[in-house]
Amino acid sequence: MFEPHRSARSAQDGHPRRSALHRDTSEIESTIVRGTLFGFAATSTLALLPLVATS
Repeated sequence: MFEPHRSARSAQDGHPRRSALHRDTSEIESTIVRGTLFGFAATSTLALLPLVATS
């Protein structure tokens, strides 16, 4: 019997299509995080270049 007050995670258990969708979402999120970290590293490197060039 389905209980509406149960958490979304326990509602997804045993439902292969939903867990596959959840896995895809996690992959997309990790890709976004990686891209953000790379963008931040590239931006800070570019910001430091003039300081290194003048010293």
